[in-house]
Amino acid sequence: MVVINTCDYNQTKAATKAVASYDGPVYLRFGRPVMPIFTPADQKFEIGKAWMVNEGKDVTIVATGHMVWEAIK
Repeated sequence: MVVINTCDYNQTKAATKAVASYDGPVYLRFGRPVMPIFTPADQKFEIGKAWMVNEGKDVTIVATGHMVWEAIK
């Protein structure tokens, strides 16, 4: 089963479209906290692909859902 945990409104909208055309079971999880909208409105959501916010050399931070905003801060 594919589990998707979106981080804001725009990503949830894009993920919903991706889920509709996906062949197989999918669980789309999203929380209720009020979060800023910080992803592009025209993004393409690809199941199985990560979204890299910043590229660096020292550390890798991985987050999902509303914790993405906390990780960016």
